[in-house]
Amino acid sequence: MEILINTASNTTWMPLLDWIYNPISLADLRKLLQQISIFTTKKRDDHLYGATRYLANSLGIYICNTNASNLIDQPMTPVKKKPLWRSATFHCRCATYSAGFHSCHIRTFCKTCSFLVSQDDMSISRFIGPFCLMNESWNNTGGHPCLACQFATIIYRNPFHL
Repeated sequence: MEILINTASNTTWMPLLDWIYNPISLADLRKLLQQISIFTTKKRDDHLYGATRYLANSLGIYICNTNASNLIDQPMTPVKKKPLWRSATFHCRCATYSAGFHSCHIRTFCKTCSFLVSQDDMSISRFIGPFCLMNESWNNTGGHPCLACQFATIIYRNPFHL
């Protein structure tokens, strides 16, 4: 839930992109996720490290020293990571909104397709992301979501929640 409402800048989220295809330890990942309150505690608890592994699997982050036979949720393969991250840049294009919207703090998701709903009419600058209106579009590509919105989209559409 904290990732869905997080509005950290692109520079805060950018270091996580390096670990999608390169291995990182659970402890180092927890250090990178300090902007999320559950990861600010210093003690090592299995439920926190289980949450870290679950989040890493959800985001497609590659964890090193993983014994795949002991895991409930298997890590995502590189073949599945690419479409996951590609779909994180998509937005809702539904013709009708019969199912409605789901609002998560400053972001709105379509209940039909589960993608972000653009708030373009309120955008002041073409470089401000049209979904949260807080951060610049990732790589200053107008119309694309910022990294915080991309991470939120992946979590909202989480393939591991089932």
